[in-house]
Amino acid sequence: MGCKLGKLVASQGAKGGKDGPPEPPAPAPPDPRLPLTAKQKYNIMASWKGISRAMEPTGVYMFIKLFEEHAELLDLFTKFAELRTKEEQQGSLELAEHATKVMSTLDEAIRTLDSLDQTIQYLHAVGAVHRRVPGFHKEYFEVPSFTLFRPLSSHPSEFPSCFLQ
Repeated sequence: MGCKLGKLVASQGAKGGKDGPPEPPAPAPPDPRLPLTAKQKYNIMASWKGISRAMEPTGVYMFIKLFEEHAELLDLFTKFAELRTKEEQQGSLELAEHATKVMSTLDEAIRTLDSLDQTIQYLHAVGAVHRRVPGFHKEYFEVPSFTLFRPLSSHPSEFPSCFLQ
């Protein structure tokens, strides 16, 4: 069964005929400044699409987890430093606003990973803003990267482990 054209195409493909589609070009080598494999980068970008659909609640959840594990960091946030309980934090418009800003920053960084120079320039600008926060130390960026992303790893189908590395 089937049409003659379909059989012809199938037979040409099986014989390795020259009329088949050309081989796709090899992917560009990864930028050595990005400490990810091509697969990790792809997984991050693909999974972020799902995460980015709920940036505010995801960001609030991650900040609540951050403050549960590192309560001392709460004092750096003048707009919501007095929110000491999970319930207060969940209901805070200020925390939701900041969480959305952070998630938007991550969104921009992840969306521009194919233009690493742009990503690096953007992240340097974000770092410059944080240097002006009294009491902030650049090492604080290392704490949230693990604490903030770990809760999402409980949804492995939506969140690759490479976010945690």
